[in-house]
Amino acid sequence: MTDQSYSEDQPGTVWRVEFYRAKGENPVVEELLDLRGRDLRLAEEVVQDLKDLEAFGFDLPDKRLRKVMGTDLWELRSRWQHRIARTLFFHTGTRLLIVTTIFQKRTNAIPRPALTRARERAARWKAERA
Repeated sequence: MTDQSYSEDQPGTVWRVEFYRAKGENPVVEELLDLRGRDLRLAEEVVQDLKDLEAFGFDLPDKRLRKVMGTDLWELRSRWQHRIARTLFFHTGTRLLIVTTIFQKRTNAIPRPALTRARERAARWKAERA
């Protein structure tokens, strides 16, 4: 299955985007609120991009959405002026996408702690549903 095969779903069917949650914690919401406290406009762009992801799924342009090589994660890129935020998420096999982390990006590469955090959260989410 290629990445483009997601667009073959029926037109008009929306995707669901949910934040990873742990028992009694909602770490992705905390990350978004932290970003909002530092940069309100960038946080607003992240929220709008998540709405676009729900509306269009994997049909977003390549400059906004890309597969993270060597993982089952995807990266959604949000930008406000010269500032950049990234949202890492995974596809559950249905029309559900789970956001595992949101962070402000200052380098070209995904910071190792953010990638590790996203992969661990994805693994925990999957293990809880196995």
